[in-house]
Amino acid sequence: YVVHTKICPFCQSKREIYKKLWAMTKGLRLMMLFPLFAAIVATIFRFVVPAVQKIAINDYIVPEFGIQKGGIADFLLIVAAIVTMDLVHRFVNVIQSRMAAVSGNRFTIMLRTLLFEKIQMLSMSSIQNKSTGDLMGRINNDVSVVQHFITGLLPTYFAQAFSFLLALVLLIWLSPVMCLFVFIPLPFAILFIFKFWKRMQKRNVRAWILARRTNLHLQDILNGIRVVKSYGNES
Repeated sequence: YVVHTKICPFCQSKREIYKKLWAMTKGLRLMMLFPLFAAIVATIFRFVVPAVQKIAINDYIVPEFGIQKGGIADFLLIVAAIVTMDLVHRFVNVIQSRMAAVSGNRFTIMLRTLLFEKIQMLSMSSIQNKSTGDLMGRINNDVSVVQHFITGLLPTYFAQAFSFLLALVLLIWLSPVMCLFVFIPLPFAILFIFKFWKRMQKRNVRAWILARRTNLHLQDILNGIRVVKSYGNES
């Protein structure tokens, strides 16, 4: 159990937690889903731009047998397409960063407000069992972790999954044999990453607990300075 609670974070259903978290995003979902759209656009451009560059190089810059397959107008059109896609990609990234910052700040304010109201609803004995530093860590640090996951990590995970599926389709279309050589080591890599992450997760939880205790004791020490000076009649 978490200290002074009857909550086991390892026994809870993550699906239920994600449902509650999704319910809290009402009114912010359009802004928070835009990074996912930006991730899709970035992934598509990541595969399309090299294909267009391949056409420009193989057909115009270094053509096969020294024979160009089109005129200068076609080459300039390809260059304009590459520049346009780069500008669109950068523009989408700027909008994505802006909307992620706004939605993240609003989500943080909303979540901290709910948490503060929850603390106010606790009984006197529940509040006395928790130090001021612990409560401040819940409101500040824990909410920041959730906000970072929603606005930062979630779009990255979505982009990686979408990129994996798109790369799989392209590899199968280009060369099934090459796709086979690429994906044969995949189960072993997944197993190794899973084992490694499982060990690192324990260390991350331990580090998080130590950091929370550090903030807890620091808050108590800073509050205790006033008491010591008061009883010692110090200025």
